[in-house]
Amino acid sequence: MIDPASFERYVQEALDHLYEPAFLMAHPLTTALVPAGTESPHQALHRVLRQAINLLKPPADAPLHSPAWRLYRYLSLRYVEMLTIGEVAAELGISPRQCRRDHHDALAALCSILREKHPQPSPEPTPATQPLEPARIHDALLETELGKLGAASTVTGTRLDQIVASVATTLSALALRKSVALRITVPFSLPTVAVERSVLRQILLEILLDAIDRGTGGEVAVLAASSGRQVDLSVFVRDPAGVATARGGTSWEQARLAVSQRLASLQGAGFIVAERADGIEVR
Repeated sequence: MIDPASFERYVQEALDHLYEPAFLMAHPLTTALVPAGTESPHQALHRVLRQAINLLKPPADAPLHSPAWRLYRYLSLRYVEMLTIGEVAAELGISPRQCRRDHHDALAALCSILREKHPQPSPEPTPATQPLEPARIHDALLETELGKLGAASTVTGTRLDQIVASVATTLSALALRKSVALRITVPFSLPTVAVERSVLRQILLEILLDAIDRGTGGEVAVLAASSGRQVDLSVFVRDPAGVATARGGTSWEQARLAVSQRLASLQGAGFIVAERADGIEVR
């Protein structure tokens, strides 16, 4: 059984990485809250957490200014919509300090819901069942995307600037929490690219998640330019401490890049990872 303190810590971790499949797949809550043998367990855990947040939604006749509504709205804005504490406070019309106080009450309420729906969580993983190896995470994530590729009969032109902007918006709160400056230079005048839209978004999401993790406290620059019939996209992580380059990335970061690299190759795109003196570049 997972003790209450550890359970709350695990829930907080999972919320912080709600949109990171590789992280969720290897997380203890996947074992505790998702039935064994479930296909795509990371997606199942994502659903479990979002459903638990929705269960905290008060009835329609509850006053909109009630604490119950505020706690539900806090969780929804903070973790589903990925807003910052300041943005959540502004949306709710309260101070950031009050917002931080609400965080503890909201997290406790969410843990209570999860324990009620899953009263007998599985034991914490033992070394024999510890998080999947990066290669297995890579394979599981890749199979999900291969299904999308197989379902797409034709590939139409995709606007790279729109996809980059969408992914950057999704990850902006995460970048802020990790003190990463995102610099986007992707002209709208670029020609469209022959990559399936959802797959391109997944490729960029994995690359930028990796870049933000590696570049904590530094800068991530996204640049694109065209040359004839080719479009070049570069994601450069400027790591002031040089830690990310020296270590080569964690196993989870390597798995994310492996997923991106394989997906890119299936779409006919070249993929290069190059280390520099002041960071790492994915092109």
